Amino acid sequence: MNTVHAMPPETAQIIDWARFQLVRNYADRRMARLLSYYREDAERYVAQADLFARRGALVPMIGQLEQLRRDSVQIGALGVAELAEGLEIEARDIVDHGIVHHAMPLGLPRLRSLLQSTLRDMEAEITPAAAPLQTSRSPNPRPARRRSSPA
Repeated sequence: MNTVHAMPPETAQIIDWARFQLVRNYADRRMARLLSYYREDAERYVAQADLFARRGALVPMIGQLEQLRRDSVQIGALGVAELAEGLEIEARDIVDHGIVHHAMPLGLPRLRSLLQSTLRDMEAEITPAAAPLQTSRSPNPRPARRRSSPA
């Protein structure tokens, strides 16, 4: 079997900061929310891919990896995209050669780890050091009410 692997993340560009900055400029104040959506979706794709791999269901796993790759490219997470693509290609090769019960693509733990470090770097880029990242699910503090002074 001729398996094609993506470039190892150590030698690849992990984050395309120029693309990330373009997205950031476009999203403006919504960037934290956009990044939180990416986090939620990407973590779900990786978890689902892992679940499908454990069940030997490589075809649905391929779909999860493909979606992760697409979303990652859009936001500039090239290392995640390349590793997901390598796993996707490896899974396609396994399915095409009919050896589903004999081999599983390796690298999902590495994909999860790379995703977490990429997210940390991206969040650090948009978040001031002292302030925690606000997401769409973070409670919004209510503004203090003005008290009228007695006249």
